[in-house]
Amino acid sequence: MGAALSRFRAFLRKGTDTLQAVGEPAGRPCCETLEPRLMLSVSGPGSAELFEFAEFHVDNPSYGGNAFDVEADVQFTHAGSGQTVDVDMFYDGGDDWKFRFTGTETGTWNWSTSSGDSDLDGHSGSINITSNPDAYGFVTNAGNKWARQKGDAAGEATWATAGYDTVEFSDNTYVVADLAGTSLATYNDDVITLDVNAAGYGWFIDETPADSREFTVTTRPAGMDLLTVLTHELGHDLGLDHSDTGVMQDSLATGERLTGM
Repeated sequence: MGAALSRFRAFLRKGTDTLQAVGEPAGRPCCETLEPRLMLSVSGPGSAELFEFAEFHVDNPSYGGNAFDVEADVQFTHAGSGQTVDVDMFYDGGDDWKFRFTGTETGTWNWSTSSGDSDLDGHSGSINITSNPDAYGFVTNAGNKWARQKGDAAGEATWATAGYDTVEFSDNTYVVADLAGTSLATYNDDVITLDVNAAGYGWFIDETPADSREFTVTTRPAGMDLLTVLTHELGHDLGLDHSDTGVMQDSLATGERLTGM
């Protein structure tokens, strides 16, 4: 070690710009030229809407075997709730591997990759899932019925404006069924069930739910106001009971929209 250090110091004193290996002819470089190791890139969106899939690409030019033998997993973890979702990567030709993710909860999701292939292993990042209340989610079940997840923008906005924490609504499931008697809807354990035809009166589905001018004129909409009913059931989700006035009344007339708490 001491002899090598002495030779290095002598080289510095000579001021030469060719470093020679001990015992090799002058002018021959001591080392082969090293190619820089490419940093493999992962490209994908930084944000996506609730229930809409996001696609990520992983560049892997160094793999020379059968690409379909490679196993690579990606785990997404919600930063707030700790919920985890595991997805697989898949080969898409050339140097391209992909993975896709559908957010089931708004907020930040952190992800990391795991694979026996070193070029696909150890990547990490995050994606922010934003609200998308009008989109349908995954098929699920509500008791012995099939159902699809769906948000309700206007109803949630009503309770948010009133100062309630609407995060409670993210796990709700909405079901359409033939309810008994004059029931318009029910709420039970995060499941809101709407009657198939509003107890025979039909549903009024407002194309502009933030605007209630239809209910301030003499000729009002026919049928039961779906917005009022959904807002009412979301109130039960928040733990509210029936009241004598406002949207939590236990009855509704055709062509009527209830507001207020």
